[in-house]
Amino acid sequence: MSFDIEGVEITQLERKEGEFSSIYKISKVGYPKHTNFEEIYCSQLYANTIRGWYKHSVGTQNFTVIKGSVNFVICDLREGSPTKGNMMEINISLKNCISVHVPPELWYAFGEQNGEEAYIINCLPLKYEKMISESLPIDSTLIPYVWRNHER
Repeated sequence: MSFDIEGVEITQLERKEGEFSSIYKISKVGYPKHTNFEEIYCSQLYANTIRGWYKHSVGTQNFTVIKGSVNFVICDLREGSPTKGNMMEINISLKNCISVHVPPELWYAFGEQNGEEAYIINCLPLKYEKMISESLPIDSTLIPYVWRNHER
């Protein structure tokens, strides 16, 4: 499953390979969704776990995985949206080196996929405390997605 959702954008990030290390550019002036971030935080996702469902009323979420492999699922239930009812499933890891931009009013959740912990960077245009949010249980019938092989 992977349908387009209006406003969701994926940015291919630059990766520079060196002899002893690699550099991954998460954001810089000139990236399509670069904003003046007020806060950047890192979430640790334990092995085989899921976080979500979340929806923020203000501020775009800008997710990049810096360790591990994460399955992001985004659901559009916005009234009047041309993509209402669509869902996107995006796998993010250092191998594909992308950032996912999730605009306000979309439901999203993410689950670790390889049995190892994962780390996710989220760059926010507002401090997290200012982000007006809602949450639903991961098995909510409002969102027609079934997570497999995960703990809550």
